[in-house]
Amino acid sequence: ANMPMHPALMPVYDVDLHKGKPFIAMKFVEGASLRGRFRKERRLSIEQVCNIAHCLAGGLDLLHEQGLVHGDINMGNVLIDANDNCILTDFHMTAVAELTTSVLEQELPLAYLPAIPPEGWNRDPLGPQSDVYQFGMLLYELLTGQRPFAEVPQAELHDAVTHLLPPRVSEVVEDLPRQFDPIFVKALAKQPMERYASVGEFVQALRGAWQSYAFETYVYEGEKHHGAKEWDKAIEAYKKASELRPDNQIVNEALKRAERRKQDEIALAKARQSIEKEHWREAENHLSQVSETRERKLLQDLVQRKIQVELLYSQGKVAMHQQELLEAQTLLDQADALEPGYKDVNSLLGQLAEEIESYFRQARQAMANNDTDRALALLEPVADHETAVTIRREIAQKGREPVGMAVSNTASINWKPIAGVALIIVFALAIVFAVNQISENQTPDVTAQPTTNATEAVEVEVEETAPVVEETAVPTTIPTPSIVDLENCLAEKNVQILLNGRQYSGNDSIVLLREVVDFEIELGTGGCEIPSNRLRYRLVTVTEPAPPFQDAPILSYQPPTDVLSDIALVNLMIEGGDYVRSIALNLNFDE
Repeated sequence: ANMPMHPALMPVYDVDLHKGKPFIAMKFVEGASLRGRFRKERRLSIEQVCNIAHCLAGGLDLLHEQGLVHGDINMGNVLIDANDNCILTDFHMTAVAELTTSVLEQELPLAYLPAIPPEGWNRDPLGPQSDVYQFGMLLYELLTGQRPFAEVPQAELHDAVTHLLPPRVSEVVEDLPRQFDPIFVKALAKQPMERYASVGEFVQALRGAWQSYAFETYVYEGEKHHGAKEWDKAIEAYKKASELRPDNQIVNEALKRAERRKQDEIALAKARQSIEKEHWREAENHLSQVSETRERKLLQDLVQRKIQVELLYSQGKVAMHQQELLEAQTLLDQADALEPGYKDVNSLLGQLAEEIESYFRQARQAMANNDTDRALALLEPVADHETAVTIRREIAQKGREPVGMAVSNTASINWKPIAGVALIIVFALAIVFAVNQISENQTPDVTAQPTTNATEAVEVEVEETAPVVEETAVPTTIPTPSIVDLENCLAEKNVQILLNGRQYSGNDSIVLLREVVDFEIELGTGGCEIPSNRLRYRLVTVTEPAPPFQDAPILSYQPPTDVLSDIALVNLMIEGGDYVRSIALNLNFDE
């Protein structure tokens, strides 16, 4: 036999007659017929049917290209081998065409009679479209589980096959796609020319309709499972849809979203577990892997607030341990504002308030005892507190009060040193007046004398020890020295005071002048201008001082009465050129 070679075609070795009857000798294949499998499963899936159709179509088309026709396509003539491959057997070729006649002449109805095409009933020659019809009947039965016209009596079968259309497949089985109906109408058309030109064209139309239906079904299932947050099922459905149409961007994006939502759900579950355990940093890490959603935003706000509260709480406790009381109070206040009642924050804030108030009470007590240094030292840990600022102002104001107001019993003043100071003042002024008079009576020769003579220092020697004066000789009208002029100058000239390596300025300088004994005052550029012929003086406090650092370098200073009770001597040295560069004040007190 001149049979083409194809995996779906059973090889035929011989066709002949035996005792007047035709026979076909073919290759033996170990397996079962499609009819046997169908009886077990009864109805195959659309995917299985399409695969069987695709497997057989190539062999039939090759057979038709060789001018051959099978003529007897049914489930019994399709074998399935051990590898699940479909093989078409029992060919009804021209060499055994008399089989059709013998079949038609039989009086008893046969099971395969409905599969005979209309042209076979009319005894017309069979062609490739006849195989298309029979192949359509085979697939119809596989999909619906029944043959067309199976219940029609044999006497009416000829008329039904040649004139009636079989029921639509979607009417026989409701879950079959309606797209199949027109395909089977064409494949089972009464006229051969109205059928598909080839089995391959028929199968291609069927697979196309199935893929379109399957694609829409998978997309629908994916959306349904996505809405129910059944991520695994949604992913499976979208993957099947993507396999059918790999280039469909809508499906591919839906698949990515479902996979991302699944990962989000896993990360959110882990984040919730961490939140329950109060592992805030761990929860924050899990939430960072979640897409932007409202739930993620709410959880993230909660976790970040918890982290911030925990940080403020720990920093506040450290500040308390380091006696940074105001810093600790600020940190714990912020923690309490973020989460009221957090741990023992309220208790700690109460402790801080009590400790801070204790500093204020002790500072006020020191003020009452005229212990300014101790009061200021006590205020140092809480220096920025509003109450501390108020107390410092009270200390400064108290330092500005006249000595007479600070001393309750004037009779206790020792007038001997003051009388000595007064005598020294009078003596020094007399010498200065005499020197000035001599200078005015002489006519200086400008060309003969060097200009450096005008800058020679004039030094007034003052005895270290004040003369002893009888107490009865001390005038009772000696005025009390004042520091008002000094304070005004410091405030106007922005004086910088260097004390133990720390600089002070403005009002701080004035306060310090009331409290310290040894210090230096630095005047920058634009300081008080001093005539060059008045460079070196040694003065004591005077009754009515001129404005300091202008026409004459006269300085008044009164130390705090709680530091010492008597003034011995004030030394003022002005050095430099036309501008004051530095002033050194040295206070010496009696033992």
